[in-house]
Amino acid sequence: MRLIAVLIVAGALWSGELLTNGGFEEPLSVGWTKAQYGANILIERSTGHHPDPDYEVYIYKGDGRGYGKIYQTVNITTLDLRFQAQLRFITYASGGTAWAAAALVISYLSSSNTILGETRICNKTTYCPWRNSSRLHLINAPIGSWNHFEFNIDEELVNLPGVDPSQIAKIRIAVFDTCYDC
Repeated sequence: MRLIAVLIVAGALWSGELLTNGGFEEPLSVGWTKAQYGANILIERSTGHHPDPDYEVYIYKGDGRGYGKIYQTVNITTLDLRFQAQLRFITYASGGTAWAAAALVISYLSSSNTILGETRICNKTTYCPWRNSSRLHLINAPIGSWNHFEFNIDEELVNLPGVDPSQIAKIRIAVFDTCYDC
């Protein structure tokens, strides 16, 4: 059985520079928290993945169950925020019901850090259980090529009818890769 999930991000930017080190120009220890579970995980920052000379973050999760991610949470005072990112996905799973997925996750949190809903710009293999719902909006991205994503958070929330925008006090951004091999 072979599982691979790779997500390369060439920058996650917001109007007003909401994120600390959103362009990954400083070491990942500046602004970002790393988390991982399982084996065959690589989280690195380098300049060799995107055609521009700037830094990107590369997260790889190979065979076996687990995940690798980096994330940060920020307080917000408005939902009128423009988000943009350059993303490249590579996901692959073979054998049985194994699956792999990668996503740039935007979580909408209450003041007490309860996740109210999420937007995931993602690529996933066939058996991945992620599905759209009133609190989860999946934006499916193609595999292999660099793609630019840009939208306003206030407008994106229309896709999450189960989320009360007045309750959103924070946003968490995560770059996330996962594999499941049952």
